[in-house]
Amino acid sequence: MYRTDRKNLYEKQPFPITELGYRVHRIGASLFKNGEFIQVRDHTFSQLTAMVADVRGSMMLPVSGSPTRNFQAGEVLAKNMIEFKRCPNGAEEFIEWCEKSGLRKGALEGINSLNYWPYIIKKYFIPLNDSSMINLLYMCIMGPMDIKDDIYNVMTNSRELTNYCQESVKSIHSNKISNSLNNLHLDNAVDFITKSLTDEDKSFFELNEIEFDSPLESEGKPIYIKVIDYIDNYLYNIN
Repeated sequence: MYRTDRKNLYEKQPFPITELGYRVHRIGASLFKNGEFIQVRDHTFSQLTAMVADVRGSMMLPVSGSPTRNFQAGEVLAKNMIEFKRCPNGAEEFIEWCEKSGLRKGALEGINSLNYWPYIIKKYFIPLNDSSMINLLYMCIMGPMDIKDDIYNVMTNSRELTNYCQESVKSIHSNKISNSLNNLHLDNAVDFITKSLTDEDKSFFELNEIEFDSPLESEGKPIYIKVIDYIDNYLYNIN
């Protein structure tokens, strides 16, 4: 079974969702078996239209009628963040904002399910760079207070948000290579690249991390990079 318009679904969208913080534009179902992902189903044929419609519906006002509940909740979040110049203190305050704007608590299932996002990531082995926008939304609402000033700055500054979208979808491998090449003036960067290229079983690159920033240098990182680093460390370490 296949869709005759499958090619158009991929190639004739007005904007690619990869530019919105989604790393992939195709939907696949995989099983984690014996340490490897095995693709068992391609949902693209039946679900791509629904996914694109959901992205559009959550971002755009409809021609007629009311927007989706997710869109309305997003409007409430944006309005109050601008008014109070901060992120919500938690899910309870965000739900309170929504209720004051006329949204019923029972209709906010998306907010309640967001609370379980870290556990979903771990259970289904979802790479953080495949879900960067959900990660950002989670941290905005559910994250600790010490990072929310930076989250607010990323979400309310178009340049920071654009940079976040571009950088947060890069894989760990890509970041390792990019960081190493950007620091070729350092001996440990040259050593890391050399060992990675000459390692016969290719395990050195996979098993070794490399840090180039000192604590003082990290203070001067762009805000969106600090947010990405914080999210990477925080979501994987939640019990």
